[in-house]
Amino acid sequence: MLTLSVKTVTAAYIALSYQVTNTETTDIYVADLLYQPAADGSLSIDPGTAYVMPQADGTLYTGKLIMRIPDGMKVESPELPYFQRLGPGETISGEIVLTNPARAYHPYDSYRLGETPQAVRRIVFQIGVIRGSDLKPGEATLSPAPQVGPGYFKPDYGFGLEYQVTEQAEAAALPPGASFFPVEAIER
Repeated sequence: MLTLSVKTVTAAYIALSYQVTNTETTDIYVADLLYQPAADGSLSIDPGTAYVMPQADGTLYTGKLIMRIPDGMKVESPELPYFQRLGPGETISGEIVLTNPARAYHPYDSYRLGETPQAVRRIVFQIGVIRGSDLKPGEATLSPAPQVGPGYFKPDYGFGLEYQVTEQAEAAALPPGASFFPVEAIER
């Protein structure tokens, strides 16, 4: 089960908090850590980072999940979140911090943004989950990621996409002042 709430909206940022509880009878794996690539090619894990996909109707989709590589695009290495294992009944909490106005962020697309911010009408958060009960013996779907911490795993892109389900929650209340730059064009 996933819940989302708006923690703070200021002139500079939008802070969201989320909570995931494993209601299954077996382990689940939750995509709760993304990383930011630096100009020098290094990767920096940032728990507050999430993908951001604003829509023309004022809905701001944000999330942590395996994103599908667009058809026809070739990438050297897919961008993959780290998944945390949750046993039955366990809960994790996280926070996302977006700029205000929010800017579109996707691992495979670049955007040409409008100059005039628009008001956010809804915020929807999506998180990738892989159910342990779906995994097949012998498939290398998830590999331990001890460099991140105990209980963290990195998925195989193909198997990860195959087994990932996307949980979604909408913020019940949105304080005034949250905005986003509209997407005028997607460049691949």
